[in-house]
Amino acid sequence: MSERETIAQIPLSRDDQVFQKLVQNFSKLAKWVRKDLNKNKNTASLFQKNFNKDTVFTWMQNPRKFEKQLRGLSRFLYDESLHYKRICQYFANFNTYDYVVDLKGITDFSKLDEETVTKKYLETLNFIDVMNIKHEFAKAEEIAWRDDVFFGYEWRTKDSYYIQQLDADYCDITAFEDGVPVVSFDFSYFDKYKDALERFDTEFERKYNIYKTDKVNQRWQELDSYKTIAIKINEGLDYFLPPFAGIFFEITDIYDYKELKKARTALENYLLLVFKIPYLAKGEKENDFALGMDQALEYFDMAMSEMPEEVGGMISPFESAEAIKVDRTDKSTDMVVDAENALYNAAGVPKNAFNSTDNSASTLLMSIKQDSKCAFRILRQFERHINKKLKDFNKTVYFKIEFLNITEENRQDKVNMYKEGATLSTPTKTRLCAAMGMTPMDVISSNFIEQKILKINEEWIPLTSSHTQSGDGGRPQKEETELTPSGETTRKQGSNDKGNKVRR
Repeated sequence: MSERETIAQIPLSRDDQVFQKLVQNFSKLAKWVRKDLNKNKNTASLFQKNFNKDTVFTWMQNPRKFEKQLRGLSRFLYDESLHYKRICQYFANFNTYDYVVDLKGITDFSKLDEETVTKKYLETLNFIDVMNIKHEFAKAEEIAWRDDVFFGYEWRTKDSYYIQQLDADYCDITAFEDGVPVVSFDFSYFDKYKDALERFDTEFERKYNIYKTDKVNQRWQELDSYKTIAIKINEGLDYFLPPFAGIFFEITDIYDYKELKKARTALENYLLLVFKIPYLAKGEKENDFALGMDQALEYFDMAMSEMPEEVGGMISPFESAEAIKVDRTDKSTDMVVDAENALYNAAGVPKNAFNSTDNSASTLLMSIKQDSKCAFRILRQFERHINKKLKDFNKTVYFKIEFLNITEENRQDKVNMYKEGATLSTPTKTRLCAAMGMTPMDVISSNFIEQKILKINEEWIPLTSSHTQSGDGGRPQKEETELTPSGETTRKQGSNDKGNKVRR
């Protein structure tokens, strides 16, 4: 009989039996690891915890049926994803709501009484000025880019104006008047939110009482079209679909990759301590340990209790252990950056508008100009909304409002265009003032204060234009938008600066 066979017949101690059992079942050996390497490394994204991707895919297959669910998802991502919020705000913040007011429907100017026109013009300007358009409409448009639609109810007094947002889940567009949507409201809303009724106009209380008499046929009722407003981004759809529903899955990819990157970084910085159980110096049998398992675990727990969370540990009978590490073959690729680039590409917006890249400023501005055209279409809806009101406001002389297609990016170009037109005697002075951010009422008020009250035209010396000053001449410097990529590089390097030029 061999020595190994002889040893095998020797009865095992209690500790040896425990160890042999652990060796036979590696999954049980993991129980001796006091700090699990993968503890709390959950890579499920926030999106997956709240919305199942398969369910969202089903919603996208039938957006008309699941418009409420998709709108809820858009609101969730707007709150949770800075990427999604910035894309929505990118389009919502284009419009500056600079406007002019002109006469409308005049066929014979000789019959107009100047005094009457002046009076009615000022009344119209005051009517619009009270609306605080640049603030109220900006809020409405931001919500519309998130939900695809904004429903509001207007509150107005002689000198104040406010748009109360209505819950889109209880509103719908059921008709059009003068091209302006008519809003219907689901009055079952107040069955669920009974205490909210006091915060609404008396029209809601009156129609809610009608609804209670017949909850089937009077559930949906049209609201006063003069007091309501509805702005829709996707005008070509007869249902509501968030404008950026197509990038929902790209948004979740960013979260997934961030979680994976976080987990991988944690694993790369993780330290695992292996505690070797010593053998007896003159052991005569296999697994003849100098410490019993209970005693070994006691010392092991004492050691691990002093270690930070980034340090794990396990007990091993082996002399050594080999670490096998799997690395990515391409370390230059960042999955998070790739996912972000895919998001911006899917949304159709320039990524360098949100993150600095090597693309030229002129290329970026050209891309922004193209995107701004989508926002300008929303201005036409606001125009029709106000012009419908102006029809009822002033029946002696008709006026209309026109929002100019101005953004902060093209403002200087518009100023230059209207200024050049004004020098040629074209009637663009009011548009020039609008392009400079002034409302028509600002123009009239400022002119009155400067000319009549302060008499600035008499007291002040006119400012001298820079082009009339003597100097060393030279061609005026180009705007950033006029530069080519090579021109931008030249300006950054200062190659054309006098001190950097080399004389020949």
